[in-house]
Amino acid sequence: MDDRPCGRCCVLHLGVVSRCRRVRENVVIERTQGTIVLDFDAGGRVLGVEILGATRLLTPETLEGAEPLA
Repeated sequence: MDDRPCGRCCVLHLGVVSRCRRVRENVVIERTQGTIVLDFDAGGRVLGVEILGATRLLTPETLEGAEPLA
């Protein structure tokens, strides 16, 4: 996965985001290499993780197992 040309990211969704489990809060972690966004539901459970700048924040081994976004 290469995020240099257009700022692609690595996204991990943990389960199905349904109407009752939609994102209620985001926690943004700014790093010099990129940004990590954690998505939480109303109960404080993590629904997903978005990594902007994935090629700079993740190891090559981790990226090898990643699937391209459609």
